[in-house]
Amino acid sequence: MLSPSYRREQFQCRVDGSVAVLRFTARIAEILGDLQVKESLFEVLAAADSAAETRAILILPGIDALSDGVVGQLERELSEDTYSSGEERLCRIENAASQLILWASKCRTPTVIGLQGEVSGPFLGLALSCDCRLAEVSSVIRFTHAAGGALGYLLPRYVGIGKATELALGGGALNAMEARDLGLVSEVAARLEFERACLEKAGVFARRPADHSAAVKELLEPHWDGELARYLSAEGAVMRRTLYQDRRADAGHGAPGASREMPGNVTQRRLKGWLGL
Repeated sequence: MLSPSYRREQFQCRVDGSVAVLRFTARIAEILGDLQVKESLFEVLAAADSAAETRAILILPGIDALSDGVVGQLERELSEDTYSSGEERLCRIENAASQLILWASKCRTPTVIGLQGEVSGPFLGLALSCDCRLAEVSSVIRFTHAAGGALGYLLPRYVGIGKATELALGGGALNAMEARDLGLVSEVAARLEFERACLEKAGVFARRPADHSAAVKELLEPHWDGELARYLSAEGAVMRRTLYQDRRADAGHGAPGASREMPGNVTQRRLKGWLGL
């Protein structure tokens, strides 16, 4: 049974009628990078999905909580040879992000997520794996770091392979209105009205019978025969191979005369691998 109120320093959960509202008070990368906090998060998510009184789940990450600043910093550390301190944490965060994406895609309860501030890197994949996305009017989606987060799988489902490749390789950004026009978010709301708009959208799903919502999600789920799970496994292999190749090159095991690859080039290579190019 889901507790009416659950609080940790990094996140909290409350029940608003038949909507479970999960609010982050720390960046998602910091939550996923802490094993104990991550396990608590998944326990709350599992309880929200299984609770009979819950008909919808609303995730409110907060401003910039889905930005990949922590991931970007770890990648910069890796480019400076501090592999021992950065690689393990980077892999832990990205593996946990994959688990969160799989949870959202398999969740029987409709999920709504509100996007505020910067959304980037592997955490855009979390948003795309939810059933509905709302964006605060000043939010921005950035494609500046290594993709991750099943973007090579999820993004083409929304915008097509051509536009997905352009966005991922171009390293640009989309404002909230552009994201809505592409179908990445369904609604855009002003900051003062944002949480109310998110609750109203979640309430629309919550008014539907639970069995109906579960049946619709089962038919629409994007991972028949484990397709999404297999993609995430392949994505992780590309990441590990890239890191291994970069480490060998930095140790002098690359081709004769080869120069050290800059982080931007590493990102481009990962993106091409994830997109199957």
